[in-house]
Amino acid sequence: MKTKVRVIRLIGAIVFVLAIVFLYWGVKGITNIRPASDYEDMGIHTFVPDRVLPVSVENTSTGRDKRLYPTKTIYVVYYQALDGSGYQWKVETGNKKSDANQILYEGKSVK
Repeated sequence: MKTKVRVIRLIGAIVFVLAIVFLYWGVKGITNIRPASDYEDMGIHTFVPDRVLPVSVENTSTGRDKRLYPTKTIYVVYYQALDGSGYQWKVETGNKKSDANQILYEGKSVK
């Protein structure tokens, strides 16, 4: 009976120490939260298409199509910010290169 009590007390002490450690990490995480002023909007960037590149991705269809063609090619349109800030943005246009090239040709800007 004494050994059971000792084991229970030992387990309780270990759990207590772990609880204190996790409480410390939690409080430390809360104090590292940045103020709301760090999240202010700095304005609007206008993006224009820069280039189109093919990318191979896994074919997500089922059955025979996936067995015969395990990968497929999609086209990604990369956009650059006009203001020279270096911001980039990309969008997957699907598997038709003509759609991606049409976007690039028309120069559709995105705000």
